[in-house]
Amino acid sequence: MMAANRTILSSLVFCLIMPIFSCWARTPRFKFHEDPDLMEQEIQRFIPLGSSVAEAQKIMEDNSFKCDYVEDGTFSRVRYNSNAPGGTTRTIYRNVDFLYCDVSKGFIVSRRWQAALVYEDSQVTFISVSTALTGP
Repeated sequence: MMAANRTILSSLVFCLIMPIFSCWARTPRFKFHEDPDLMEQEIQRFIPLGSSVAEAQKIMEDNSFKCDYVEDGTFSRVRYNSNAPGGTTRTIYRNVDFLYCDVSKGFIVSRRWQAALVYEDSQVTFISVSTALTGP
């Protein structure tokens, strides 16, 4: 009788816990890259252009980003370029609707990732990522 009760209890615990693990398994997990171009590619693996911006927000937030919608906003895409004046090139995007997502990882010195997922008609059309070290 005790063995039967343990089997029933084990089955019940398995049935209650398994959906939690299967949910985690379905959530795509980004590999965070320090190189912004690689991070853009990583995000596009899970959020291909043409994806719904609502689904994109869910995936970004499931990967610890905090996201906000920006309408008719401005952001800049910065890339290091040793041949450019000042060592960087900057492309400014104005008057665009985008999902702005931000996350930092680290303790005293943190790495911060900022992503702009531009969208039109509720579909992602462009992804831009910037990353930098922050700290005291």
